[in-house]
Amino acid sequence: MDRERPVNRVLTLSSLRRTRLYFVSLLAAFAWLMVAVPATAETLYKSTARDGSITYSDRPQSNALRVETIVVTRPAAPVDEPRARVYNDRRGRADAATQQANETLNDAERALAVGRRLLWVKTSGLMNADLRVNEVDYERIEALKADVGEARQALFKAIRQRNALG
Repeated sequence: MDRERPVNRVLTLSSLRRTRLYFVSLLAAFAWLMVAVPATAETLYKSTARDGSITYSDRPQSNALRVETIVVTRPAAPVDEPRARVYNDRRGRADAATQQANETLNDAERALAVGRRLLWVKTSGLMNADLRVNEVDYERIEALKADVGEARQALFKAIRQRNALG
């Protein structure tokens, strides 16, 4: 049996430079492809069923009579920095307005509760069967109720404006 002897390769400095240059250029080409091709490609499947209905999906349907492959290429959407900044500013102001309206409603409801409690104490609770509220107390409670209603409407308006931003 005639055995082949392994060939001893001697790595020279020039062959090492060529190998390193090859890998560096390959790496540079790969990096360029990753940066230069921002478009994304997606594969869609158009499946036609026995009854004629058509289904578009990211996977082919198993019970389909006919399946077509559709490759959709769309460029990656660049971030519109000024537009995003304007949206974030508006959203922040809307959130702050909603929070302020919520705090105003809480204050108005608290004031109404305190006004009712003072009226309750003044008439001594259930011990006084004849609850008589004078005109001044009645007007004060009605004014506090109106404040709660206005604060509630302001909160609803702030929430609607915030939700309109998306």
